[in-house]
Amino acid sequence: MTLKIFNTRTESIQVFEPIDVREIKMYVCGPTTYSSPHIGHARSYIFFDVLARYLRFNGFRVKYVQNITDMGKNIKKVADETGTTLSEVVDKYEAEYLNAMTALNVESVDVYERSSNNLERIINQIERILAKKHAYPVVDGVFYDTAQQDFGALSHTSKNEMVSTEDYAGKRSLQDFSLWKRDLSWAIEMDSPFGRGRPHWHILDTALAEKYFGECIYDIHGSGTDCIYPHHEAVRSILQSLSGEAEPVKFWVHNAPLNMGGQKMSKSLGNYKSLSSLLQKYDPSAVRLSMLSYHYMEPVEFDERVLSQWQSKLKTLELVVGKLRTYVTSNQQNGNYGIFSSYFHTFINAMNENMNTPLAVETVLSFIENVGEIINNGEINNRVAQQAYNLLVDFDRILGIGVLNRGDLVDK
Repeated sequence: MTLKIFNTRTESIQVFEPIDVREIKMYVCGPTTYSSPHIGHARSYIFFDVLARYLRFNGFRVKYVQNITDMGKNIKKVADETGTTLSEVVDKYEAEYLNAMTALNVESVDVYERSSNNLERIINQIERILAKKHAYPVVDGVFYDTAQQDFGALSHTSKNEMVSTEDYAGKRSLQDFSLWKRDLSWAIEMDSPFGRGRPHWHILDTALAEKYFGECIYDIHGSGTDCIYPHHEAVRSILQSLSGEAEPVKFWVHNAPLNMGGQKMSKSLGNYKSLSSLLQKYDPSAVRLSMLSYHYMEPVEFDERVLSQWQSKLKTLELVVGKLRTYVTSNQQNGNYGIFSSYFHTFINAMNENMNTPLAVETVLSFIENVGEIINNGEINNRVAQQAYNLLVDFDRILGIGVLNRGDLVDK
């Protein structure tokens, strides 16, 4: 495999080489559980699911970790407005998110974990950062000192261009960000050496990463482009302090937004389509294919008509697979693609070139069309059918369309 992928840190497409070939460590920022997941979330998590699938297809062991952010003022706001508890709000929307991911066949995540499970580790990390004098206490908590590292290098933004997202007395620099706040607005608080309060957003990720990767150095950190600044910029600084490495994450990978009304689809803006409503109306595989039909770095305006188009294309795909099923004598994939090998090479070349899923999906559709023609022309036999089946299995392993699981062609 020679996968090349865009690295936000270097602003270039680079050959992906893992830190340790024995295991690729991949972290992706998960949802904040205060409302229903939307189709914009689906775009991001489907892409990273395919990335993990593709790495595994190529023989790598992947440890894929994703957080569930269960602390925040928005969660408390929903609890207050609905007369429910924080745990009830979190339980409801976490379950809704995980159910949606299951429906969309997002199955590559090894660990989903709530941020609140790691409060003691978070405190320990802050203590270590303070000991290195990379942070400083103020009346309202603890702030990270961004002057000591190349803060802005990930977002390629000069400090003069940065906008402060936190205004607190005692900050040394406009760009400094909080690690701990003596602020009880989240309704999750605990005692600490820095006073009673709660951790801030950025350090939630680093604690979970260290817990499961064993260190603060890993291969991939991903999310949407909206997380680059300030969130991932801050995460990178924290990881630099804890690891002592200039580049603790080898690849920063970000997908472009799904827009609605010309703006990024967002819970806070209210311009979104909930996944639950769309999954009631459209086949999850059609939703998945529609998201993969766009390149992950391409901003896209959401158009529900596209989902209808993919619903029709999926029915055609299923029809051909159904016909193929009658000719396949074994559900044991043997890697022999025979006369269909060119489709495999085109597909793999597309995936290797910065995860070009639009071309990969187009290749699958062309292959299905060819198989349909062979069947309709009476040129199909058990050998050719087995070759087509072998290729379908591998396409499905990578893209996760799930079409082979709709009948008895393969064992579940």
